[in-house]
Amino acid sequence: MLRFIYLVLVFIIFNLQGSILAQSYEDSLLNRLPVTKGEEKINTLNKLAKYFYKKDVETSYRYAKNALVLSQQYKYKEGEGDALHHIANFYKRTNNNDTAIIIFEKSIKIREAINDTVELARSHNNIGGVYFNMSKYEKAL
Repeated sequence: MLRFIYLVLVFIIFNLQGSILAQSYEDSLLNRLPVTKGEEKINTLNKLAKYFYKKDVETSYRYAKNALVLSQQYKYKEGEGDALHHIANFYKRTNNNDTAIIIFEKSIKIREAINDTVELARSHNNIGGVYFNMSKYEKAL
């Protein structure tokens, strides 16, 4: 019985630690946002979009849209590809599959142009997931 209580306490402590670290990460990004500029601000906005994707998809979308606008102003293609990817994920999550596909394709084109192979693979994977959800299995491959 004592061992069970010990395991439960360890589990609780690790969960609390994870929550505290997640909140700390969020706070860190939010605190950096007003003092950053250029590519660093765009990267922070994209990190916030990614962070909020599972927590609050509308907030994620707002950060991604801001990152997209700034990326286009600064002609920062990596940031633009990331922002488009996050926006497409928003549409995927809200079951706007056709819009998600169009935006994932834009992200893919940018990522191909800058030879960002890791993120290119992510975009291909996600667009495949959209096609799979639409039961278009041939296109999902």
